[in-house]
Amino acid sequence: MSEHVNISAYEGVESYSTFNNKTFVEYCDNKISECDKHIAFIKNNINNNDLGVVIEVGSGNGKLLFALERDGFITKGTGFELSNSRVFFANKFGALFNSKIVEIICGNFLDQDIEDNSTDLIIAVDLVIQLISAINDQEESNFLKKVHEALKPGGYFLIELMDFSNLIKMHGINNGDLKIWKEFDLSDPWQFGLDDFMIEGDNINCDKSFIARDRKISNSSFSNILKHYTFDSLAKKLVSVGFSVSKIKKYQYWDSKGDILEDELIILAEKD
Repeated sequence: MSEHVNISAYEGVESYSTFNNKTFVEYCDNKISECDKHIAFIKNNINNNDLGVVIEVGSGNGKLLFALERDGFITKGTGFELSNSRVFFANKFGALFNSKIVEIICGNFLDQDIEDNSTDLIIAVDLVIQLISAINDQEESNFLKKVHEALKPGGYFLIELMDFSNLIKMHGINNGDLKIWKEFDLSDPWQFGLDDFMIEGDNINCDKSFIARDRKISNSSFSNILKHYTFDSLAKKLVSVGFSVSKIKKYQYWDSKGDILEDELIILAEKD
């Protein structure tokens, strides 16, 4: 069976070779400042501000773990990321910020030997859960079970996802043709991005194209597939693996209104 597109979708993203020393520092400074809203949310909504052991699944460049370390919230941070290019970038990022307690591992969270009841917080932001669950139902079930087992009693699972209900409606209105342009921050090597969507059942197929800011580097593209969830549908999945419905909460922003997209939401689930 061929490899699912989501496994290798982000290979080549954040390639260190596309930066020089100045642009690398500017990019990392910008990325870590983006985490201020996440830190504020964690401080305001998670009871134990001294989090201790934290895991991030799909950690990308590691910015959130490095921000948690910077602000003294954790004693150990581990990120699991499938993309070799992003892990290499994360190691450079960590060195820039003199990280001592964060490790970014190139590997699948589901393949890791993680002790039960050992982790204070597991993070899955940037639609990570929707990328994992789109692979197949078994992958979704295994992921949620592993998260619940790894958390300590009183530990938290922090999720960010996109409710695609409105996008699905727009897709239908546009007769199955929906494209969305966006422009990136000046520190980003990409100037524009185009998302081209197709709907297949509960899955949202997205072809992504990027236009380079510096014409010395080539334009880029890749595809991924995201599973559609509403808050209620994901809450049911969380309950099925052991979370209590009364301890699953929904939030519309991190720190202030408008700091996530209108159809994005944050879910925080506490283990009994």
